[in-house]
Amino acid sequence: MSVSTSLSPQYLPDPGRPDRDREALRIFVLLPTTVVCGGVLSVVNLMNILIDRGHQVTIGSLSQQGPDMVFPRTEPIFIRDPERMADIVRRPFDIVMATFWTTAEPIADFAEAIGATPVYFVQDYEPDFYADGERRAAARATYDLISSRVVKTHHLQDRLLYEGGWASRRMRPGMSLDMFYPRRAFFERPRNVILGMARPDPPVDRRGLHVLIAVFEELHRRRPHLELKVFGSGEASLFSCPVDALGTMEPSKLPELYSTATVFVETSRTHGFGRTGVEAMACATPCVLSDSGGVSEYARHGENCLIVPVGDVQATAEAVLSLLDDEPRREEFSNAGVDTVRHFSDHLAATDLVDAFGAFVGDQQGGSDVHVSSAQ
Repeated sequence: MSVSTSLSPQYLPDPGRPDRDREALRIFVLLPTTVVCGGVLSVVNLMNILIDRGHQVTIGSLSQQGPDMVFPRTEPIFIRDPERMADIVRRPFDIVMATFWTTAEPIADFAEAIGATPVYFVQDYEPDFYADGERRAAARATYDLISSRVVKTHHLQDRLLYEGGWASRRMRPGMSLDMFYPRRAFFERPRNVILGMARPDPPVDRRGLHVLIAVFEELHRRRPHLELKVFGSGEASLFSCPVDALGTMEPSKLPELYSTATVFVETSRTHGFGRTGVEAMACATPCVLSDSGGVSEYARHGENCLIVPVGDVQATAEAVLSLLDDEPRREEFSNAGVDTVRHFSDHLAATDLVDAFGAFVGDQQGGSDVHVSSAQ
């Protein structure tokens, strides 16, 4: 079987850089933190592209932590007191955007105070993050605060409608394909390395750490020679079998890690999108993914990955072993994964987001969509 995966970035410079004589948007984005995580990275990547396209972007953060391993083009403003945001950020904006449920109320109030259009970038169904009923209710209530909602997947769009009748506009999901691409050809990769993402998340265990632990224990019992690795946590003591726990990693180091794995396994209970699966596919790493919702945007069982029931330890372990024992299928998934993810460029996602901004501003002004700089 021929190897079609490229060992170079998948995309050339941004095709959507606008003409300078077009009107640019003034955008304020509020993050809950600047510490590295999938949701923060996604927003920062998109805002960096919009800055490069000539839009005026200001980033605020409710936490003074970081910027850690997140690198925005502009220095984030620490918002110590969200109720005074209009006094802290003294400039006009067309769009002010919430990115997490704790940012929704401050953004709604800020938008009203300065006469801007509020937007809620919903990246997950965040009530799922909590076991406590009061916090679940608080997260859920934020979807009523801002009517202009944008999501990245059909799954999340449908979930919001089902849970509360909250309509949203869908944009294409994106990622940094000039960072995430294969670093090794298929035939150069090891044949006994299993990689997972370990993120303790008590008490809901949204990322399925207890399942991953059990899967790794089963894999070690049946194939003691396997090298088991995780990133996201540096606590090897979480596992009763030998595991190389690599801790939180800078995003730029992840492609090399993915590219040295035989199989990537993801055991999350729920996903708005499932960024790690996309990252692994972009690096041509065959995947075993739990049927966690958002992965349906890109994962095709038997075509570019194997999908297993959420929480099923034996099915997950069997899927990993079946790929280990089937090199042609691994190569097939390696090539198919790269082909799938080619369409998930942050440049395309940024264009969709700008189009959504124009539509939301038009809705607020009671007219047709407002034309703003976007892709040509």
